[in-house]
Amino acid sequence: MKLDEAKKNVLKNYDRSIKRVNETSQDDLYAGYLDSFARALDPHSSFFSKDFFEDFNISMSLSLEGIGATLSNQDGFTVVEALVPGGAAFRSKQIEPQDKIVAVGQESGPMENVIDMDLKDVVKKIRGPKGTKVRLTVLRKKGEGKDRLDVEITRDKVSLEDEAASITYLDKEVGGAKKKIGIINFPSFYADSRRGGRSSAADLKK
Repeated sequence: MKLDEAKKNVLKNYDRSIKRVNETSQDDLYAGYLDSFARALDPHSSFFSKDFFEDFNISMSLSLEGIGATLSNQDGFTVVEALVPGGAAFRSKQIEPQDKIVAVGQESGPMENVIDMDLKDVVKKIRGPKGTKVRLTVLRKKGEGKDRLDVEITRDKVSLEDEAASITYLDKEVGGAKKKIGIINFPSFYADSRRGGRSSAADLKK
């Protein structure tokens, strides 16, 4: 890009960073301080804020209730990176990867602009109990321009199967003999503490 455009982008990034700092809540400040304090005493100790604890429980149980989309933040926009196969967004056929979410609303009430909003706050607005609805306004690239679409999705339980232990088989020649090799993919540790919940140990044993 040209120098003038590059300068504008750098200034915009600085403005966005300053906005993030100014919008940091007291709870977030306390959580950051307490986590730093715990880690300074012991590398294996940390402090879980309410939001972090919620995310931790999701990663442990490999399930959550929402629309089933992986989101990222790009230049102030919340961007759909991928859809969870079989999830609510995937089944609705209304959301596509690279869509930009610019506003979020619940079943009733006004739509809220989420441009330049912290990603974790956008995620909190989109997540919700199974069976409830969330409304999204998205920008979708079309040719040289963009389409603005309003969609409504019913939240559902999302299974994070990609994070579970899995096995694939490979036929390979070893020392002149054909062997079937099992390759285990073990992306994360997990253990749902609820009765009958799955765990990485049980899945690996299976």
